[in-house]
Amino acid sequence: MPYSERTGNSEIGRNPGKLSTWRQTGRPVEIRYDCGEMQWLWCWRCKTEMPMLDEVEYLEVYRLYGECMSATKEFRQRWGIPLEGMEREMRFKPLLDRYEQMTGMTETNPNAVMHHRLSLYGPPCESCGKPLRSPKAKLCGSCMAPRT
Repeated sequence: MPYSERTGNSEIGRNPGKLSTWRQTGRPVEIRYDCGEMQWLWCWRCKTEMPMLDEVEYLEVYRLYGECMSATKEFRQRWGIPLEGMEREMRFKPLLDRYEQMTGMTETNPNAVMHHRLSLYGPPCESCGKPLRSPKAKLCGSCMAPRT
């Protein structure tokens, strides 16, 4: 049976509050989008399940990311310090601290935080159960099964 018939939702990431059932290691899992609770999905970049940010959480993290970038640029220009002289963890400490408060996970890479956005991922693959790499993906990046 096609994904949209099983779930009643052909574009999970685009419809807030919709539900989907998928298989991760053979067990059924319920995925809710934009429902106010932290969701865990397989991250194809990290190769593990990670907590994903909904749109409200992501907006806060995005704002902090921009502020950290601006502060770094201003500090470097003011003091003439090269980027190599500044540790990434210190430059993005407010962002990384807030992500840890939200998710309970310690992260050291601000770019990883930015790709843990729920709406970036597609529906679960019908073959392996892992989320597709994007809402428009036509092929599963994990098992290479075509999207039906």
